[in-house]
Order: sequence, then structure tokens, then C-alpha cells
Amino acid sequence: MPDRRFRQVQYEQEKREREARKHQHATKLKEIKIRLNIDPHDYETKVNHMRDFLGDGMKVKVTMMLRGRENAHPDTATR
Repeated sequence: MPDRRFRQVQYEQEKREREARKHQHATKLKEIKIRLNIDPHDYETKVNHMRDFLGDGMKVKVTMMLRGRENAHPDTATR
């Protein structure tokens, strides 16, 4: 009889753990890549996507992409 009680307690504990795992949400990271010379409409679209991701509880990583001669003057990207 004690063995049966132990199995019952063990089963209930595993059941609680399974139920807790159902409600977990993995943190997701979204990356948005922006070029230096971007059209204002494209910029607004990317900003709206960022707001949606943040509203859904995700993290957002913004990457500034430089190409060609833009790499020679990275200080212009910080402005």
C-alpha cells in the first residue's frame, strides 16, 4: 500500500509539472536590419514591426547595416 501512495504522489507531481510547462513562453529575439540610406516609408514600416514585436513581449535587436563606402565613414551612421 505505501508503494501505491508513493506512485500516486509522484504522478500528481509530474502532472503539475506538465501543466506548468504548458504555460511557459520562450523568450524570442527578433532582429531588424536597417540600412543607412533608407526611405522614410520603409523606416516607418520597420518601426511599426518593432512596436508589434515589443507589444507581443519579444525582444528586438536593431542592426545598422553599412555597405561599400559607408564602412569608411561609420560615424555618419550614429547621427
